[in-house]
Amino acid sequence: MFKYTLEQVKKIYEKRGCVFLDNEFLGVMHKHNYLCVCKNINQMSLNNFFKGKNCKKCGSEKQKYTLEEVKVIFKQHNCILISNDYYGYENELEFICSCGRQCKRTLTQFKKSKRCKACAEESVSYTLAEMQDMYASKGFKLIDTEIFGVSYPHNCICICGRPTKKSWASLSKGKACKQCQIDNQKFTLDGARNIFSDYGWELLDTFYIRNDYLHNAKCKCGNITKKRLNDLKRCPGCRKCGDNYIPTINELKKEFLENNCILLENEYINSHVPMNYICKCGNPSKINLNNWRNGKRCQICGDVLVYDMSLLSNVYLLKKDDIFKIGKNNTKSWRLVTHKNNGWSVLDKLGPIKGKDAHEIEKTIKECLRQKGIPTGANAGLEKFDGYTECWLKKDLNISSINELWEKI
Repeated sequence: MFKYTLEQVKKIYEKRGCVFLDNEFLGVMHKHNYLCVCKNINQMSLNNFFKGKNCKKCGSEKQKYTLEEVKVIFKQHNCILISNDYYGYENELEFICSCGRQCKRTLTQFKKSKRCKACAEESVSYTLAEMQDMYASKGFKLIDTEIFGVSYPHNCICICGRPTKKSWASLSKGKACKQCQIDNQKFTLDGARNIFSDYGWELLDTFYIRNDYLHNAKCKCGNITKKRLNDLKRCPGCRKCGDNYIPTINELKKEFLENNCILLENEYINSHVPMNYICKCGNPSKINLNNWRNGKRCQICGDVLVYDMSLLSNVYLLKKDDIFKIGKNNTKSWRLVTHKNNGWSVLDKLGPIKGKDAHEIEKTIKECLRQKGIPTGANAGLEKFDGYTECWLKKDLNISSINELWEKI
């Protein structure tokens, strides 16, 4: 593992006009004291410093306008700033609007509307001529002669020539009439019916709009309801049967095979009864359907939720008797609780950090242990248990924190 010396770190800070104040460098993830270019003493890790982050004082001043700059912003929109002080975005400023009214607004509010509150409210309503032009810009012809607002479905003629009802709110997002959507759909009606049929459903509509449209359909439990094609895989039942839908043993065997496991049962009782299966690691085990669908697996794989790199995570250092263990877990999983129940004590923990970063740290530590010739898992004479491959003996490497581990490997 590449390590920075104290002198190298000092030079890195000097390049940005800062001064590194600590007498030792403990690693890129450790927060160190430094004197910022703004003369403010702050704490930051070298990792964040590399990303160009500033201290809090620099960050707040970077976004702060001077009073003269704020006056220019108001003047650009034909408004006159009356206030003589400016303290920040949330500071209410008094000004004369281009319409002649005098009012107060924060700079954030003004930049959004470019005018006073009364002007902003008046600009929401459109005249009939303006609305006709807006519809025409999308290829539609407005038929109604009275306007009720942008969210009201007005009578109009679609670009395809068919009469329909469409609000400007939906039209501005690119939505056409229902028949146009049918003509431009991804699946044909027969194709959609086949997909519904694969999940035991029957599509009752004589048309197909799109995969996120609520179509009338008949569930495999016999209930007639509405269902999106998108939701079939995630939730194959309807609201009436929901999780109470009893899958067949063949459906469950297929589900286990898709996750590289083999279900050994020939009968399914309910979601709470443990079932015999062979895990993807080859270990025969038992699990109920609830735990299986929540991501739990056998003890060798880890009786916890499957690790997700997109979630916030921790890197932890554990000790039990004369054995040390390094590992990672998502912050909301119960893996660490499982280890504590098995007699492990937590020596140190790094996080929460990105799941991908935690994975890389654990991977790097294991590789460094291998390069240093420190035996782990079976090579250290350890019998199999949950996470035994990330363990080593005290006589081979004795440490008390993750920082000390970084230093010694």
